[in-house]
Amino acid sequence: MKMAVLAFKEVCKLQPQNKDAREKYEFTLKAHKAQLLAQAIVHEEAKVVVDPESVFVEDSYTGPRLESIDDVSPEWVVSLMEH
Repeated sequence: MKMAVLAFKEVCKLQPQNKDAREKYEFTLKAHKAQLLAQAIVHEEAKVVVDPESVFVEDSYTGPRLESIDDVSPEWVVSLMEH
């Protein structure tokens, strides 16, 4: 795509009155910019998996404890936020 943009740009420099070349340059430039934007906004979602048993919790911690993922409930989250 980039090569086509550069080629049409060069043709426009050599033949400034060539409307067809100018239109094709503008069209390929827009397409190239759209392609670059699409590449920039692609997001690969990376799922993070946390094993609760591998997290070290100090003995002095007195707040809510998560023994398993099944323990997560709205009530548990509220108690964690309040702590």
